[in-house]
Amino acid sequence: MPHNLYLHSSIVQTRNINKTEYGLKQAIKFNNLDSLFALNLAFLVNAGILILAASVFHRSGNYGVDDILQTHKLLEPILGNTLVPILFGIALIAAGQSSTITGTYAGQIVMEGFINLRIQPWVRRLITRIMAIIPSIFVIIYFGDSSTANLLILNQVILSLQLSFAIVPLIHLIHFVSSKIIMKGFVISIKTKIIAWILSALIITLNIKLVVETLKDWITIENTKPLTYIPIFILCFVFGLLLMYIIFEPIINGVYNNRVINIHGKTHFPKINKITSYNKIALALDFTKNDGAVLSHAVNLAKQDTILILIHVIESAGASIYGTQVNDRKRLNFYVEQLTKLGIKNSIYEVGYGKAEKSIAEIVEKQSADLLILITYGHKGITDILFETVTNKVKHKITIPILIAR
Repeated sequence: MPHNLYLHSSIVQTRNINKTEYGLKQAIKFNNLDSLFALNLAFLVNAGILILAASVFHRSGNYGVDDILQTHKLLEPILGNTLVPILFGIALIAAGQSSTITGTYAGQIVMEGFINLRIQPWVRRLITRIMAIIPSIFVIIYFGDSSTANLLILNQVILSLQLSFAIVPLIHLIHFVSSKIIMKGFVISIKTKIIAWILSALIITLNIKLVVETLKDWITIENTKPLTYIPIFILCFVFGLLLMYIIFEPIINGVYNNRVINIHGKTHFPKINKITSYNKIALALDFTKNDGAVLSHAVNLAKQDTILILIHVIESAGASIYGTQVNDRKRLNFYVEQLTKLGIKNSIYEVGYGKAEKSIAEIVEKQSADLLILITYGHKGITDILFETVTNKVKHKITIPILIAR
């Protein structure tokens, strides 16, 4: 699973390392031992699977076991223990969870580090799970339960196609670890670089061979439906073009020159726009104790000629039916009077009805406000979904700056 190499590289960066030459050498040494231990442990697990298959099925004369369902059914009668198939199922679930977790983490590292794409963790998990589950459901519905074995084979073919896309960028990154400008005294040797290219070419060749042989087998099957293999041919062609792009694009565009890549682009100080003052400040009020924070910020920001626009939205059922007949104007008048006593002479108010985010946006645009101040309740987790404040919604409907008070 080559994507774990990206994940491991990210985990290494989070470690507290002494930045001296000796500290870096020690860190590289222990990171190598860490990788060696993890890869050898994975090797032992895979070896255990092969040894189990050989000792259980081959010895008992079951040479045609090539399906997980067959394996599960034969374990109990061959070994004479009802616990074995249960442990086999638990092991499959554990393996799937391990792959899922590391795959999601690695996807996050690749998106944030290579394409600078940051999305909400729950969105990323939802997308990855949908991409894994939907094709499986489609195959089972269209082809039936008996097609799960072929689905696993197809999964291996797709993994073979994806393997090259994970390895080639690593090889391109080898240029950076072989650059004396970037790595200084920790540069890798030319020998290591050549071996890496040779091994990658060998892996890509073997995977291409596997894909070609699998496609040949599907074509030769008489009852294979065109709907099955035509999309696969199209995907293989698209993946092939994409692989060529990944291999040659960095070379053509000069990635192999001695320059340090900055994912944030060229460093420059942004232009500072002068803001003398806010002429009109809009305040979203809900007549709770939270109004104190909103009013405090507004009063401290207001100048002598600043106009404060007090906004209150009535979201009750009566507001949608009776409109202006339902209002809290008396309370807003009281707020204006108290602000006048504090020296804020230019205060007006507006009452909105229905959806808060829509009404606030309409009033802000109508009054040509320069700044909007509103409250956030600091909800987290499930409470943020159930009791979502107006803040998250209104920010997409207005173009002026927003000050969030607590």
